[in-house]
Amino acid sequence: MSEYTIDNIDYDCNTLSKMCNLVAKRVLKQGKDLSEDNLKAEMEEYLSNGLVEDMPFRIYCISDNDRVKYYQVMMKHLLHILCEQKDCDNKDIMNQMVMPMANQARLFEIADDLVPILQNTKSEDSFMPFPYISLDCRIQIYERNYLGLIAGDVEIGDDGASRTYISVYYNTEEDGVELALEFFAVKNNDYSHLNKHQKKLYYFLNSFCNFLNEPNVKFIENKSNPKNNKRRADRGALPLPTKYTIRISDELRRYVNDFNEGIRSPLSHKFLVRGHFMKFRDKDKYKRIYELSIDSLIDKGYQTDKGGYIKKWKKPFIKGNGIFINKSYKLKVGVTK
Repeated sequence: MSEYTIDNIDYDCNTLSKMCNLVAKRVLKQGKDLSEDNLKAEMEEYLSNGLVEDMPFRIYCISDNDRVKYYQVMMKHLLHILCEQKDCDNKDIMNQMVMPMANQARLFEIADDLVPILQNTKSEDSFMPFPYISLDCRIQIYERNYLGLIAGDVEIGDDGASRTYISVYYNTEEDGVELALEFFAVKNNDYSHLNKHQKKLYYFLNSFCNFLNEPNVKFIENKSNPKNNKRRADRGALPLPTKYTIRISDELRRYVNDFNEGIRSPLSHKFLVRGHFMKFRDKDKYKRIYELSIDSLIDKGYQTDKGGYIKKWKKPFIKGNGIFINKSYKLKVGVTK
């Protein structure tokens, strides 16, 4: 089973029951009775045994050595919400919009060391290579930890298609971990209505899509295994879809390592130079670039915007060494022209 709707989620609705059974066995092994107090105390012990960031995996019984764990938390939480809304009006939204997006999305696994470079790139627009994209990664935005992200163009009412974003997060400033759903839409690149967390997610997805256009970046397909998925489903684990892993060149790998370590030129301090698009508006000055063929432009990492101007993504980097000065950036709200 790889697709989820209101009719086939019963096994996953038992995820919390599975955790309760696991806790009950722990209580019985200690020679205690299954009283409410004993179960509650053991449940708290089970969930608190480990790092806070591991708690979402424990809630949904995802093993430490499993793959695409952030994606699994996001999907299992969506399924849990869908179970709770089985008799509610919102079930139509979940069934007709959210779950089809999740089922059809191309899943990309993003290594932890690539997240900082994507977070520190100013990307106000992008071209999505697929109708729906799902990202397996953890993104810390202010006081929230976002676990995975799904995005795609969806028809909402009579207003036409809007790019819709779905994620799951928890607040690092609160005691324990209570997962919450993030859901918002952007039409015609107008993101002025978004809150500060949603804007960061919006930028992150744009940065990722632009990152895929880098000549030194390749994505490798890892097809799902039906037999393994059946075994996963039999033991109550989430079946895994086909996923894509990011492979970068040695040159870009060195750059990413340098960026993460903050190694650059010998200045008295370090500061972040945000990633951005360099636009070549003067067609006379940059005549040689505009005379290149489309294939040559792509090979050299150039792109074109909606106005027909050529642009190139400049990766973020850290200048200098010594004390890191974290500069504040105020991003303009509006459509990139």
